[in-house]
Amino acid sequence: MFEFDTPQSVLAKYLDVSYNRLPKGYLVSWPSRIASVRPADVRDSAARLFNTGLVRVVVGGADARKSLEGRGDVVELNLTP
Repeated sequence: MFEFDTPQSVLAKYLDVSYNRLPKGYLVSWPSRIASVRPADVRDSAARLFNTGLVRVVVGGADARKSLEGRGDVVELNLTP
């Protein structure tokens, strides 16, 4: 589930919780919350999130957007720090 095999991995998990402003008990409650997810929950969420049909993910440079315009909605995510 979680890999707390080194002090660095413990710190990394807690930094992730802090950075994402998750509740204090997040790491402790995570396994039970995941276990409570039913297949119907996954189907319902997928239907709600992906109800527009086919989704394509394209990774590329700034010039990729130009070649995609006219093929549907383009959402650009800049993931560089």
